[in-house]
Amino acid sequence: RSIGSGNIGATNVLRTGNKKLAAFTLLADFLKAFIPLLILKKMGFEEEPLFIFASFCLMGHVFPVWLKFKGGKGVAIALGAIMALDPMLALISLVIWLLAVKVTKISALGALTAFASAPLTAYFLSSLPCFTFTIVLCPFIFWTHRENILRLIKSDEHNF
Repeated sequence: RSIGSGNIGATNVLRTGNKKLAAFTLLADFLKAFIPLLILKKMGFEEEPLFIFASFCLMGHVFPVWLKFKGGKGVAIALGAIMALDPMLALISLVIWLLAVKVTKISALGALTAFASAPLTAYFLSSLPCFTFTIVLCPFIFWTHRENILRLIKSDEHNF
């Protein structure tokens, strides 16, 4: 928390220079939502409660009690949730993120681009509960990235 943005997410961990720790952080955050949601899905839970549970996973990650409610930005955990519930939407979002990062070299811009496009993608390719989840998720991800957005406006955002 004392390096870069002070955030506990994988992008900031990568700034420490430890690629393995950054990859582990990314994977752990992804799996925090993916595994429980996949288990609940296999148990036969309906879509609506699964997306509500996904929202709780996200809130617990962004506002963890043990870190004085200062957690990550929710990108990896949101992607893990979507991967468990709608793999095609997750893969499309991942490709959009990767393309945006490749072009801009800015992780936050990749995340914002991927989550801004998620509602439109979900509208055409997914279910109503998934579309509703992305409609709520998109502004939330933008809110968690508000400092990044200000730096983007000032052309002062960190890149890889």
